[in-house]
Amino acid sequence: MEATEINIFVKRLNQKLEHVEQEVVDIRRELKQLRESVKIEVLPQTAEEKHVNRLERMRLKKEKLRPIVDEVFKKMGIHGEPIGAENVQKMIAACGIKPEDNEFSRGIIEMREE
Repeated sequence: MEATEINIFVKRLNQKLEHVEQEVVDIRRELKQLRESVKIEVLPQTAEEKHVNRLERMRLKKEKLRPIVDEVFKKMGIHGEPIGAENVQKMIAACGIKPEDNEFSRGIIEMREE
């Protein structure tokens, strides 16, 4: 598969996922309306249920933001997989920069003072 085909495939999958996520939102809204209309008593959620619900909401937000972040990265010329903070620190150390010297912080401060 070529990169263009993969990008198209990923875009289609993202669109399908967004559609499914919107369906879930619609179903939850309808369920809430139904509960309110028939005055069904809802049992209090356990701590575990609250945690699961919170994680689900966070996942949905993350998935909605992903295409936006991907587009921003593309416009900025950023590509590839993240390498992680520890690897960045190792790469910086391999260039001879010592963290205790605070060279980056000093540089930022100097630029602010200009």
